[in-house]
This record gives sequence, C-alpha cells and structure tokens, in this order.
Amino acid sequence: MLDFTSVQKKFLTIKLIDENTVFVRMPTKQVFDSLNELRESITLLTVNDMEAVEHIYDLMAVILSNNRNGKEITSEYIGKILDIEDITILFNNYMNFVNGITDSPNSESLQVPETVAATEY
Repeated sequence: MLDFTSVQKKFLTIKLIDENTVFVRMPTKQVFDSLNELRESITLLTVNDMEAVEHIYDLMAVILSNNRNGKEITSEYIGKILDIEDITILFNNYMNFVNGITDSPNSESLQVPETVAATEY
C-alpha cells in the first residue's frame, strides 16, 4: 500500500539573512504556477516597475510558504530581509533543486548544510 502520510519528502534548506531557516518542499501545482509567473516577472522586470517587484515578492512568499512546518511567510517579511538580487539567487537555487529532483527522482535532495544555531522559521 502506498501511504502518503509516511513518504519521505525532499526539501531545500534555506538559511535566510536574519538566521531563520526554512525547509521548502517541492512545488505543489499552485506553487508550480507561481514559479512560472515568477520566471516571467523576473525576466521582464524594469527598474521603475514597482508593481512587478511587489508581484515577485508575493510569488516568492507563496514558494517559501510551502515549507515543512506549514509556516506562512509573507512578502512583507521577505521584502525586509531580501533585495531583488537575493530573490533572483533564491529563485535560481530553488529551480535547481526542483529540476534536480524531477530529472533524477532517486537522487538526494539538494540541501544547504544546517548549523546547530539555525532557527527554524
């Protein structure tokens, strides 16, 4: 019997600038849709397009809120600690994680090493 309550899931460990650690899961359909929107928004971003910047932070909040602990992460929180370069780096690393798992389902998850002092967000 396949029991999804006991399946070991892979996640990406992300230690944020404020020392909080988030354990982000593989995308659900909703998160995958957000990933596609985020990719388009980052590509089309211009300096004066504050609406696009807000949209990018909202989408990244959806992605980060898909975490092991079920903690909601808001775009306001992300906006306080991450600049647009950080968002781009985070997006690229998350996509590498997703692509690594989908390309090779039996591979180990790509995890950033945890430190003992890390705070779980």
